[in-house]
Amino acid sequence: YKNFNKSDEWRELFPIKPETYNYLVNKYDINNIKYSVIHIRKGDFLKYASLLINDDDVFNLLKSLKNILNKNVFFVSDDIFPKDYINKINKILNLYNVRFINKEEEFNTHALMRLSDILVTSNSMFSLSAALLKKKNTISIFPKKFFGPKFNTHNLAIDSLTNWTIY
Repeated sequence: YKNFNKSDEWRELFPIKPETYNYLVNKYDINNIKYSVIHIRKGDFLKYASLLINDDDVFNLLKSLKNILNKNVFFVSDDIFPKDYINKINKILNLYNVRFINKEEEFNTHALMRLSDILVTSNSMFSLSAALLKKKNTISIFPKKFFGPKFNTHNLAIDSLTNWTIY
């Protein structure tokens, strides 16, 4: 695990296709801008998760990360964002250019996350894999506790990916 993120070989095995990159540039205007992506896992995850991250935890995390997030922030999800959720995030990040993307094709969402300067993952292997395949000199932030209490060994494996924690 520890060396996985440092290997360019992995990135070369899973390149972002030029047509995917061009689609993202054209649709989301990401060419030559710094942006952050925050992955919020809902949808089917609510049925199968061993650990649910509640909305208040997300809102508190946003408050603590406000000073490091880029001014362009994408929130991505596999489910539709409720209006009250959007309003709360817009209130917290009121001076940011915030965009909500839901139900985008998975390859596009994954590539958007991989191309970001800052990625905040959910406790999902989908967004964790995007963090591990991101370009160098970018920031990835993921939950220290990824799985529920029955999976403590798995949590230790995720935790071993880094020696740093942001408080």
